[in-house]
Amino acid sequence: MTSKISKNTPSSLKNYAKELKSGYHFSIDASYYLKETFGFGVKFSIFSSQNELDNIILEDTLGNIQSGKISDKITIIYIGPNLNTTC
Repeated sequence: MTSKISKNTPSSLKNYAKELKSGYHFSIDASYYLKETFGFGVKFSIFSSQNELDNIILEDTLGNIQSGKISDKITIIYIGPNLNTTC
């Protein structure tokens, strides 16, 4: 993924967020051309990433402190139309 990590992300979590930007990506398209220069079809794409970090310490606005681990498992699926043209 190409988005930038927010400046507001705590420095202790920047590497965690950076690693979530990497994962696997798979995509497949099917198209039918009505003319040599114009066609339509469907696209299926999936991206998946995960990360885990132990020994996180969190202090809420009341001063309560908790520790533990955080983890994320992200999956983005796209299924949609596809329009194809050539010049």
